[in-house]
Amino acid sequence: MKLKAGIMGLGNIGSLFDEDPGRKEVWSHVGAYLASPGVDIVAGAEPDITRLNKFAQRCPQAKPYQDYGEMLKDNRLDIMSICSPTDTHFEILSRTVEAEVKAIFCEKPIASRGEDARQMVDICQAKKVILAVNYTRRWDQNYRRVKEYIDQGKIGEIRSIIGNYSDKVFMMGTHLVDMLRFFGGEVDWVIGEGQNLDADDPGISGLLLFKNGAKGFLTCNGKRENLVFEIDVLGTEGRIRIVENGYRTELFRFEESNRYSGYQELKRQPMPKPKKRKAPLVSAVEDLIECIEKSGEPACTGKDGLKALEIAVALCTSASNNNEKIRIV
Repeated sequence: MKLKAGIMGLGNIGSLFDEDPGRKEVWSHVGAYLASPGVDIVAGAEPDITRLNKFAQRCPQAKPYQDYGEMLKDNRLDIMSICSPTDTHFEILSRTVEAEVKAIFCEKPIASRGEDARQMVDICQAKKVILAVNYTRRWDQNYRRVKEYIDQGKIGEIRSIIGNYSDKVFMMGTHLVDMLRFFGGEVDWVIGEGQNLDADDPGISGLLLFKNGAKGFLTCNGKRENLVFEIDVLGTEGRIRIVENGYRTELFRFEESNRYSGYQELKRQPMPKPKKRKAPLVSAVEDLIECIEKSGEPACTGKDGLKALEIAVALCTSASNNNEKIRIV
């Protein structure tokens, strides 16, 4: 029997990104559910009537609502996607849990405040509701392959991770924070630096020290339209670079130098292409379905979303306080 899904928020990530002719794969929650045979979209909620009408045309089998509370009341949902503005996530999640859903797929960042995010994680844990946060790269085959290479020791012990992103530390930068933590492990402390600290979502760069002793560097180029998302992982035996916004990876290993006696240099290695790429959001929905069926844990949990937010907040706090070192609890 198929699971029943509902979506709150039918803007870009909820549905409209799939209208972009430049995007060649599924980029929205609606699109991901439609591409997943194990689930049916039965309802969607959105206060904006134009967006709601577009959803109704795209999903004629689903009932449209302007009030998500009515949607929860009328439908016994198994999965709820929360794609509304960040400052609404806490309230919507709280009411959704009371509606006895099995899983919640929440957009990032998980919340506007750390305390709200912690309560969201605790509420779901207490009610045994699966909580996933959409840091999409956790389900991306290219990034998962890099994680496997690191775990298999193909580049030795990690010494540094350098990440570059466009702008907006909460909307875009937490994607990078999550990946640095995905590859490097838990973070001990951070130091942040930023130029537009009065903005709601400033561009922040910073230094992260991982608990394993590796160093992380987060750099912001300050212009969202100049799309950059790159990661460079250096280990004791090699290096992996993720370039072209995640669509290409490069593997290097230290080998005997042809130029300097007694030294080793990084030399490019062949890296097999992954199998046919599946849209990460589709993989995320399939992961959620499997978690429901087998009582598992999603690739990006509520706790992962909480950590990404806490690190971003700490970077902002440091930048606003003369680059003070902030410890991550």
